[in-house]
Amino acid sequence: MPRRLMERVVDNRLTLPSSFINAYAPIEVGSSAWFTWLQAEETHAFAYRAAYGSFTARREFRQGNGYWYAYCSRNAKLHKAYLGKSEELTQQRLSDVLKKLLERSAGREDILHKSDTRLEQLHASLLLAKADIPPVPGNLVARPRVMHTLQCALVYPLTVVCAPAGFGKTTLLSEWGNRNRSSVAWLSLDKDDNDPLRFLVYVVKALQQLCPGVGQQVLAALSTSSTFSLTHSLYAVINDLAARTSSVTFIFDDYQAIDHEAIHAAVQTVAESLPPHIHFILACRSAPALPLARLRANNKLADIDVATLRFTREEVDTLFSAGVKPRLTAEELEILFQHTEGWIAGLRLFSLAMLSRSGSSFAVSLSTGNRYVIAYLLEEIFDHLPAQIRTFLLHTSILERLNGSLCRAVTDQENAAALLEWLIQANLFISPCAEAGNVYLYHTLFAEALRHRLELAHPELVPVLHARASRWFEARHALDKAINHALAAQDHERSPALIEQVAQEFLAKGEIACLQRWLDALPVEALYARPRLCMAAAWIQLLTTQTGCHSWLDAAEQAINQQTEMLLPTVAQAMTNEVQILRAMLVIACNEFTRASEMCRQILSHLPGERLFERGLALFVLGIAHLRGADVHIAVQALSEASSHIQALGHDLLTQYIMVIQVELYRMQGYLLQAARLCQQIIKHSPQQDGQPFPMVGIAQVWLGDLFLEWNDLEQAKRHLLLGWQIGEQIHSRHITVHSALKLVHVAQAQGDIEEAEHWLRQAEALAQRANIIEEIEEVAAIRAWLALRHNRLREALLWAQERNFFCDEVFHRQEQEYLMFIRVMLAAEQNAMDGQYIQQARAALMYLYRSAEQAGRVRSLIDILILQSIAFYIQQQIEDALATLTKAMHLAEQGRHIYPFVSEGEVVEKLLRQLLERQRTHKAGEQQVNLAYLRTLTTAFEQPTLRIQFVPSVDEQPLFIPLSWREREVLYLMATGRKNREIARELFVVTGTVKAHINNIYRKLNVNSRVQAIARAKTLHLL
Repeated sequence: MPRRLMERVVDNRLTLPSSFINAYAPIEVGSSAWFTWLQAEETHAFAYRAAYGSFTARREFRQGNGYWYAYCSRNAKLHKAYLGKSEELTQQRLSDVLKKLLERSAGREDILHKSDTRLEQLHASLLLAKADIPPVPGNLVARPRVMHTLQCALVYPLTVVCAPAGFGKTTLLSEWGNRNRSSVAWLSLDKDDNDPLRFLVYVVKALQQLCPGVGQQVLAALSTSSTFSLTHSLYAVINDLAARTSSVTFIFDDYQAIDHEAIHAAVQTVAESLPPHIHFILACRSAPALPLARLRANNKLADIDVATLRFTREEVDTLFSAGVKPRLTAEELEILFQHTEGWIAGLRLFSLAMLSRSGSSFAVSLSTGNRYVIAYLLEEIFDHLPAQIRTFLLHTSILERLNGSLCRAVTDQENAAALLEWLIQANLFISPCAEAGNVYLYHTLFAEALRHRLELAHPELVPVLHARASRWFEARHALDKAINHALAAQDHERSPALIEQVAQEFLAKGEIACLQRWLDALPVEALYARPRLCMAAAWIQLLTTQTGCHSWLDAAEQAINQQTEMLLPTVAQAMTNEVQILRAMLVIACNEFTRASEMCRQILSHLPGERLFERGLALFVLGIAHLRGADVHIAVQALSEASSHIQALGHDLLTQYIMVIQVELYRMQGYLLQAARLCQQIIKHSPQQDGQPFPMVGIAQVWLGDLFLEWNDLEQAKRHLLLGWQIGEQIHSRHITVHSALKLVHVAQAQGDIEEAEHWLRQAEALAQRANIIEEIEEVAAIRAWLALRHNRLREALLWAQERNFFCDEVFHRQEQEYLMFIRVMLAAEQNAMDGQYIQQARAALMYLYRSAEQAGRVRSLIDILILQSIAFYIQQQIEDALATLTKAMHLAEQGRHIYPFVSEGEVVEKLLRQLLERQRTHKAGEQQVNLAYLRTLTTAFEQPTLRIQFVPSVDEQPLFIPLSWREREVLYLMATGRKNREIARELFVVTGTVKAHINNIYRKLNVNSRVQAIARAKTLHLL
């Protein structure tokens, strides 16, 4: 049954429910119509509302007579007062009973005593400046976002602006108040205002600043009465104010200074009954002692908290762009934002440090700003706290996250949970952790200030507190946190044992930076005694600087031998195998690929099938040995099997490592789009560990830069190579930084920036010489010769070529680029001398390299070799041979859309490509030997250096793990043109059976069963 709407008395006029508006007009209280309505049989109740409160009136029958009673609910209690008979309900009677009810509901503690002398003294001691709106600072950062939030909050009677010191509460409200002076009253509170009489007088004086004369009757009443009700008096003031003004917002600043219960009760009661055009705003550091949850539920409260008040990145930028010279970089601004977490006072203190830095570095200014902040927090906040709270704060400052149990263990205080709750209620630079419930953390700068005080005042306690925290975390199997605290406690007995328990797990997850930080914090002697820690150190060296790995492997073997009796035989053998496999990896770095292959095969020969990690690792290293050596096809098979084992184990690090090698394999095979997609997968699915990226992410960025260079997209190439360089520096990986620098030399040269090219070459040279890695030093020297050649310094390039002995029994992939550089020098020398001396050396070397690359299946190398062969033919004026050879290079390069290999070789290649283009234009579509669109792209690239192939990323398509060989790609291309098996055999000078074998391999690798399916799948994978 629907509830009956109740009649209301508002502004002394009876208003009937909306459904009866057409039947009745409003009735004045005290009129004859009013008394007639009261005495009507159907009248049972009405609601009465005045500016300062409300009640519900009900008619109750006693012995046949009707009597009216008023009911009012306050603080979860129902209060009742007698109104009288119907004929006694005048305006005055209703008003008097409301005041009586309010006095009762306020409680006896609200009936306060005073003396005339005290009132006179109070008037004399008032500081009227507290009722003035503070002026707006001159260097104010405009905050329209927060202003809008504040304006929207005024639809509620009460707004609480709550945040710790320095979050800009007063600045925000004073700015808003100065904009709206005609409707804003202000009162700055302090501890002395915890006197209800003083509070009341200040409220009246503040309102009189806005509206002269308001509340004067209340002040006069105080002079004639020995007692007063704060709630009743505030109601009277608000009632007087409501009758005089259209809109008023009263701002109580620093409300946290108030702790008197009578004041809290009066503010709460009045706030719940404020007229619609009057608002209260309480600005405080901690939540006020009001029933906030009930006020929110009743739609009477708006909250503005730290999340709204803290500076955004844009506001930080605005703050530091005004007057700070030189202007801070985006990275420096981000550091400040993260460091301060948007805390405004901290940012302004850092701003002062930056203004006074006088040429000092950002790091020095940051340190100065930290000193300012620490002094502010300690002097302004910490020193004013109770002694027990100060002790609790210092002891728990060593913790990143806090909960009751952990705090109890660290502080050794049984009431730790209660103290933590006190901090939370006090809003003392502590906030809930978003990742977990009932877990809290201190503001970064506040925790730093506390730790600073702890280390100065009680240095002997620091290791004790950390040791307690470590044992608490260890008992809950949070070993990473237990290790951090054990190291901080300098406990070099427990720390190595704890690290050894998680070393393999952290390596598998790729958390190299964290593991290295732990190992670096231990004495070397502690590592030598534990083989697993020696292995971890060897892995880290292998993945980063690649120096010192040999010595750690020696230490691991020695530790295994010393602990043979303590280790299980299977464990000792597994670690020994791992040592030998890593030694094979180091052998590969010395270009001893055959020896590395033999080492891996020997280990694999006695490994059981269930030893997935060792088998996967050995197969992986075997695959790399063949990839860098002589046979790509064996490398593909080994890497495929290694991938199956490693993925079954869920070993993230090796999975990423295999993917990186697969990128190298795709690039070598000419599958550039597939290589690029795999790089994107590595970057996308490799999370940062301990704030640092996987090493493989840096390698993937370098490969992406190389791939974009192949497509002649110089801007994208530079972007990814610089990202790779930054990651390499961040994780101290010389391998990444050297190779990104060498590729940046090519990019800078292609962009015509000679100075930048020389800069990156010097960077690479310094890194290689510092590490004394011969292979890298030789690679840098070859690039320097190439740069000399590009700038017509032929004598310098020839000197380099004469110093190197290039003809040996075997050419490996890593040496191949040096051989190609030697050939370029020989060809340039021949063009300069034209005596036939140099061309013979060049052609002999090209023939040698061609056989080596063809046998190994290195398609990308074949493209370079064929382009250089075409130049050699051109120099010897064998134009037809030059064009045929260049056409062959284009066939291999087309599916990868290579541009840079052609453009970088210069004028001769451009002439040959234009001759090809002229010939192809005269042929019919079916007779054309090359893709005309691709040929046009190449020729146009010489005219427009910025022309590039657009790469459309798609990480959803899975590239082939076992790619097509260059011969299979030739067969696939001819299949796509509609040729039959006999025609393909005739064109490739092979028998039909060989063609069928290639087609079967294509079907297997593409996972198809017919020519139509093969061509469709190849187009999807951009192989055609």
